[in-house]
Amino acid sequence: MSFELRVFLFLVSLSGFIFVISKIRKSKIRIDDAIFWIFSSLFFLSISIFPSIIMKASLILGFQSSANLVFLLVVGLTLFKLFLISISLSTLTEKNSTLVQHIAILEKKLLDKEKQPNDF
Repeated sequence: MSFELRVFLFLVSLSGFIFVISKIRKSKIRIDDAIFWIFSSLFFLSISIFPSIIMKASLILGFQSSANLVFLLVVGLTLFKLFLISISLSTLTEKNSTLVQHIAILEKKLLDKEKQPNDF
């Protein structure tokens, strides 16, 4: 892995780590999402500091260059996070539909109750 790639990976990972920590302090991110990004940034920080890990892994897995493995890991990690977000979005969409249906039922009951004459 080239020195430039290591420096770039280090700076981006460190910046991401600091950004996530600042968002946690301001309560702008959920803890489970923050944990994902913290571990990701620590993983890439460790790769940039200890490039022998990624070099050995790229030799074992048959990559031409360790940079290719790093790019594959970034793309794979991004796709994994996108999949998790898609699952969350589907769950929230279903909950939203259920909530709208319950509100409509309650409004209908309330309107029906208002239309009935009082039996005083």
